[in-house]
Amino acid sequence: QLMTDELKYRDEQLMKLKENILDLEDMDDHVSLGDFSLQNFRQEIRNYFQINVNELRNAPLGLFAVVPAPSGDYKTYWKDRTFTESELAHIQPGVIYCLKLKNSIEGGEKINPLLPYFLVYVYNDGTVKYNYTKVNRILDFFKAMCAGETAAIQAVCDVFNQETKQGSDMEIYTDLLRKAVKEIATTMQHKNFAQFSATSGSRSGGLLTFGNNNTLSINDFELITWLIIK
Repeated sequence: QLMTDELKYRDEQLMKLKENILDLEDMDDHVSLGDFSLQNFRQEIRNYFQINVNELRNAPLGLFAVVPAPSGDYKTYWKDRTFTESELAHIQPGVIYCLKLKNSIEGGEKINPLLPYFLVYVYNDGTVKYNYTKVNRILDFFKAMCAGETAAIQAVCDVFNQETKQGSDMEIYTDLLRKAVKEIATTMQHKNFAQFSATSGSRSGGLLTFGNNNTLSINDFELITWLIIK
């Protein structure tokens, strides 16, 4: 089954090469501990936590915000903010999900050093632009749109409220969440197989198991927070 999943994963990668403009950074499948060190963010997080410690500790799960995409239909809001060419090209309407895996995976830090947490950026068309292996990239985008913002952006909040009938119909975002979780499961299986292949000749070799029948679903995660990009 893992061999079949691995071949399917590679087929999907080849289809991306066929259908999309090649972005070497997107196709880079190598992950190092440096990608998860978050050194660029740690001091800012510490400073923010010290100032807002009570609000953060008392915050409920599932908090979200809505922001305009820098090159989208509501980009005029960003007249006082400058974005890089990469941010203008890659920050498209969609959602950044921060999820927490409910059950622990022994040895899982080998395929995700940030366990039990996952960040995934999925576009509105269902394309998972960046999964949890690109956490620094996702946080860079998050910071570019949110740093310094202290109030809701009413124009895009109104759009969100209208399309979800004031939050009563969330099927659009549930479907995107399913796609994000599917990508997490696929990537974990791929990393799991790669890790097994690299260590199969040693005592440390072995396949990790996670979820029901070695698959993951929405029910395996808690939604910590999410950023909607319009």
